[in-house]
Amino acid sequence: MTTTTTTAIQGLADLPVGVLAQEARRNIARYLVDRRPQDDLYAFELFRRAIVQQDQDAWTELYNLYHSLVGIWIHQHLPPVYAEAGEALVNDAFFRLFHAIDARRFSQFPSAPSLLVYLRTCARCVVLDFLRAQLAHWPEEPMASPDHETVLADPAEEVMAQLFASEVWESIGAGVSEEEHLILQIICILGWPARKLQRLSPELFPSVEEIYRLKRNLMERLRRNRQLQAAYRTSCASTRRR
Repeated sequence: MTTTTTTAIQGLADLPVGVLAQEARRNIARYLVDRRPQDDLYAFELFRRAIVQQDQDAWTELYNLYHSLVGIWIHQHLPPVYAEAGEALVNDAFFRLFHAIDARRFSQFPSAPSLLVYLRTCARCVVLDFLRAQLAHWPEEPMASPDHETVLADPAEEVMAQLFASEVWESIGAGVSEEEHLILQIICILGWPARKLQRLSPELFPSVEEIYRLKRNLMERLRRNRQLQAAYRTSCASTRRR
């Protein structure tokens, strides 16, 4: 966390939890209007209070703030036949996050987006754990239909997401173009489809195929980055242990 960010966070220390949540919602709404990614210091302060101070009101507001988003992530990887398990898996994802990051580990996350990346990883892990359990109980049934073969996500895509939570981001950030940066934030963090990103920024992405090409090239670069591979393996192992 930079000195500027630390100073800004300190300025929010006296704000009530309800005000922080309200401002965080406004920032989300503002993002949906102008499509400009930003560090949400209000959301980050909510995370800090929830994790570092164990503030239950802050936990509740975070759950309300991101419940729908986590639900989207869950259902992106959950076959329709198991749709009824979605709500329980949303709760499991939050539970995994809350028990995986303590006050000491919180210092490893420089921003709200980095914490959301970790939350998305938790969402994917709980879905995979759930599907493995279903496969163990009913081995004669297929785990997923052909339309959902991507449930077992490409590790390179996970590495892309972990980029935002990783301390090595600064070392390679200069090599990421504006287009690639948007792909990381819009597709990897928010989980939006490529077609939606293309509609939002047609001046940068003349076609959906161009987005796929850029993403494919970016993942290939990340596959060769040993620091990111190590950061991903450490994070995934941590979430599974807890």
